[in-house]
Amino acid sequence: MVKLIQDNNKVSYGAFDTAIDWNYEQFRLFNLFGKEMKGLKKQWKYHQFNYIGLLSDDFVIGIATVDLSYAGSIFAFYSDTKKGSQYTFSKKLPGQARKLNFSRNPDEFIIDYKSGNTELLIMKSHEKGMLELHCNFESSLIINALLPFGLEDKPLRVCNPVSPSSWMFTEKFPCLRPKEIDICLNGMPVPVSAGKTTGVYDWSGGYPERDTSWFWACFGGKSAEGSDVGVNLSSLVNNAFYPENAVWADGKRNRLSNIIFDFDRQNPYKKWEIFDEAKASLHLVFNPDHEHSEKFSAPPLTAIYFRQLIGKYSGWLKDPEGRKFQIDNLPGFAEVHRALW
Repeated sequence: MVKLIQDNNKVSYGAFDTAIDWNYEQFRLFNLFGKEMKGLKKQWKYHQFNYIGLLSDDFVIGIATVDLSYAGSIFAFYSDTKKGSQYTFSKKLPGQARKLNFSRNPDEFIIDYKSGNTELLIMKSHEKGMLELHCNFESSLIINALLPFGLEDKPLRVCNPVSPSSWMFTEKFPCLRPKEIDICLNGMPVPVSAGKTTGVYDWSGGYPERDTSWFWACFGGKSAEGSDVGVNLSSLVNNAFYPENAVWADGKRNRLSNIIFDFDRQNPYKKWEIFDEAKASLHLVFNPDHEHSEKFSAPPLTAIYFRQLIGKYSGWLKDPEGRKFQIDNLPGFAEVHRALW
């Protein structure tokens, strides 16, 4: 087990496949001038996020929970891959999100929220090797899913400095295969096959910089050869030491360094090209179809604007042994995110 905060306030930076002793409260946070931040100033600097996506040939689902310490938010959407958005839920939780329970441990946590006719329960345990979803958004979108998930799956787990005095940890995995899954949309069961549905997972927590931006790409599914594949790629954020970039193929993870996102910032609906610096490990083309976007402003504390585009990926990627896997129109996400928090 890795102890997150060691003696003398040293942070365990690295990429590791072991459990974490999440003793984040022992971390001493300092401002630009070396003065220690305590009380609410320190407490409100801690942020954590959880994102779960479900991908199939017929639909794309996203569920996000955000805990900024002084505020929270939840959003969910169901998108038909041919017709576009079918349902969207978004709830801002000002104050300290009293109705939202989001326990602070990336390896063992419960997210619990209930208000009116909306209930959200997410349980994750690496010790038990399981991720569970029980969601009911306004009686319009109901999801129950059981997804095996453990450290033996080789998720990407990295901890990075984001400034001389702060850090972020993230865990990402885009190749979850549901053991059980049931979905109901507007009172009607959604035909779904556990064997043809892929889950993507993202948990991040720590002390991000006040001004944080990123590009993100993620998908999972079957290659043209019939192999399980998945991709998590990012740029601009949390890449100081150990980049948040990896591809998975046939159960093998290939960590990558710098990733280039080449797209039109003014019109992100044009195709994206995404590749590693040497163009030796992957080259992907993303064609967006539609998007889920969120804006949140609570001056002077925070302002967040992101556009999460939903579309299809094509191209190729390689595993650690250099074997090439072809990607043909797999559904996935690409995101442009900007936050002041």
